[in-house]
Amino acid sequence: TSMESFQHIKQRLKGVSNIAQITKAMELVAATKMRRSQEIALHSRPYAYSALDLLKTLSELEADDATPPLLRARPVRHTAIVVVASDKGLAGSFNSAVFRRIESYARPEELRMHSYIAVGKKALQFLEKKQWRIEKTFLRIGDYTSVEEVSPISDFLVAGFLEKKWDCVRVFSTHFK
Repeated sequence: TSMESFQHIKQRLKGVSNIAQITKAMELVAATKMRRSQEIALHSRPYAYSALDLLKTLSELEADDATPPLLRARPVRHTAIVVVASDKGLAGSFNSAVFRRIESYARPEELRMHSYIAVGKKALQFLEKKQWRIEKTFLRIGDYTSVEEVSPISDFLVAGFLEKKWDCVRVFSTHFK
């Protein structure tokens, strides 16, 4: 029996070694993806800030009949909240930080009155658990989003604004530093 237990221990050690190798490979893949995400985020940031600055300038112009409907100020009666989270778990505090920020945004009774757009499976699960009104869900957007992937979201938000389903759109997501 001591020989059997010795063989069993050897098999267990080999299994642990294999798991360690697999874990190391997964860490390398994750580190490579993270580096690529960092590069994309940092390289695109100046363009995003310029676009936001342009939108701010346009929104401050005097409104008249020639002003596009998206830039006309109007009273905020209803708000759409876009919740951006991951599709998978194992993201640490990535998702929970977004959810905590939403919960601190307004009183619970006010939060129930908004319309919600879930981007990512974890956002959907959070909103379902809260039993808040989910207008639309977008899943499997991916780590490296393209215009084609984001267009359905922006088209939906713009259409809702133009149809006066909501007068304001707030987006809750993480901000890469």
